Amino acid sequence: MKTCRKCNISKSSDNFVKISKNKDGLYSYCYECKREAEKERYHKTKVLKPKIIPKTKICCSCKKEFPRNREFFFKKTMKQKTADGTIKTYHSFRSDCKDCHAKKGNNRRLKKRFKELGIDSLEEYKEAYIFQGKQTRRENPEIFILDIPDDEKRKINIWCLRYGYKFTNLESFYKAKEEKHRELLTKSKRYLGDLPEGYNKYKDIPKEKMREILRNRLGDAKIANWLDMSVSDCPKEMIEAKRLTYKINRLIDEIT
Repeated sequence: MKTCRKCNISKSSDNFVKISKNKDGLYSYCYECKREAEKERYHKTKVLKPKIIPKTKICCSCKKEFPRNREFFFKKTMKQKTADGTIKTYHSFRSDCKDCHAKKGNNRRLKKRFKELGIDSLEEYKEAYIFQGKQTRRENPEIFILDIPDDEKRKINIWCLRYGYKFTNLESFYKAKEEKHRELLTKSKRYLGDLPEGYNKYKDIPKEKMREILRNRLGDAKIANWLDMSVSDCPKEMIEAKRLTYKINRLIDEIT
């Protein structure tokens, strides 16, 4: 037994911190009193330092210094979950300036085009672009006769280059483009299924309806989790079979 010097209550040795410097090998305060004393000391010595926000920011790519504002940097929003369960939002700027950010985005798009066309360099891409431009002028002269902006003509030319589309008129072109986008969307990870009746875009769907769609979404990760496996270890045939059985069982429940 040992008496705490703060609360003057005799307690067993298990209620004291072990310290080799003292004769009895125990701290003079018990656990509870020691915790309270450390809290008091922390609040007494704590000094609130004013938050200093620098007026300039250095770009991580070009290493140039710019004023810290939206004129030179894109805005960045971060969300973090705190210990009490609330979500705190922080606002900052991206590490690259706007010019470097645009260059990186352009390089990513070019790499994607190179992969689609089987091209290795920018020179080959330019040659293919010029060749396709000449070809579209020969095969699709209607594009350049239309009274539309040159930027729109350039977009049509790029689209023809990517997918080998033969232009007839604007209406059929936009229809074919929409069908191609829908086909690409069904292959992407963000595909949430066919749109409900009465809606043309996902952003027009109300939040409650979208939550229901997300709950009923059968992604590969969700099905692999049901099977207690990771997506990389789970074969695609097994995932498709599990997805099909789930849909059949859901239809049976709706009928009955």
